[in-house]
Amino acid sequence: MKKTQLDIGIKNISRWILKRFIGLLLLTSGVFLIVSLISFSETDPYYGFETDTNIKNILGFWGGYTSGTFLHYLDMPSYLLSFFSIIWGSKIIINIKISYKIFRSLTFVIVIIALSSIFSQF
Repeated sequence: MKKTQLDIGIKNISRWILKRFIGLLLLTSGVFLIVSLISFSETDPYYGFETDTNIKNILGFWGGYTSGTFLHYLDMPSYLLSFFSIIWGSKIIINIKISYKIFRSLTFVIVIIALSSIFSQF
């Protein structure tokens, strides 16, 4: 069956919308994570730690829970993860192709560090 111009146009538009949605999701999750990490308090609840004190995180319960869990399991690579999420989301939204070998290599190293810190908990 031969594809028409309309089918190709709809496919391109849906691909464009999906890319922008993924970029926006990465950008907002990165901003959420960095704000919650910066405003983290030791008294905030997180996975494996419950408390009855007031939550001091700017983003409330979800910010405290997210930042505490990331800092507990990943420690400092959680900041890098949020920065890379913001950078990737921005690049996808602006439509800059991520093809730098150094950037990919650095991302690979950060992923290895993050995974090793996750698996060191077990």
